[in-house]
Amino acid sequence: MWQQLEAGPEQGNSGLPRPAEPPLDGVRIALPPGPPPSPLTRVLSGRRSRRDMTGPLPAADLAAVLGGLFRAGEPAGSTSPTCGDTCSLTPCVLAEDVTGVAPGLYTCRTPGELLAHPSTADWRRRVHERVNRFLRRPATAPPPPALVLWRADWPRIMTRYPGRGLPAVLWDAGAAVQTAYLLAEERGLAGCACAGLPRGAELRELGWEPEAHAFAAAFALGLRSPSG
Repeated sequence: MWQQLEAGPEQGNSGLPRPAEPPLDGVRIALPPGPPPSPLTRVLSGRRSRRDMTGPLPAADLAAVLGGLFRAGEPAGSTSPTCGDTCSLTPCVLAEDVTGVAPGLYTCRTPGELLAHPSTADWRRRVHERVNRFLRRPATAPPPPALVLWRADWPRIMTRYPGRGLPAVLWDAGAAVQTAYLLAEERGLAGCACAGLPRGAELRELGWEPEAHAFAAAFALGLRSPSG
């Protein structure tokens, strides 16, 4: 499924079917105005995809975003937002230009700590090139300073959610990406969801079998470029 979704860059809006619209003579109901904006709604109003990013990304900013992906009071190993104790989605970080963090792939099982996972420079280059292409960044542009990847553990989630593990992963991934957008906006960072996820043979290079694991979502993170 992931391969089909990532078969190529999006084609734009031309040629899309018209959206299904309600009949023009349908009942219209005016909704009352909402309450005054809160800090959260102000962050929501500024949220957007920001592909133009640069480094180095301060480790404290990366830690703030990663820490916000975990629910307060959850037991160690439980990831946000709704994965519970099955750890069905585990945040990983592909670091490239983060202060105090060597380039490489890391797993984040608890807030405030990264655990290095073996990866080769060639593996990282291939992933970065594909991510840059999906972000529509110039071929000469450096890769995002950090890429957050959410890894699904199929055996665990299919045991917890028999027959409906895939929707659970998609729900969790969508909520996690939106949480990352809010956290990046709150910190004044550039962030953008992206495709180009490691898959197939690339997972095997990491020691993970595609039948048991998959990256469900990715989020590029960095400092906002002066031009952006």
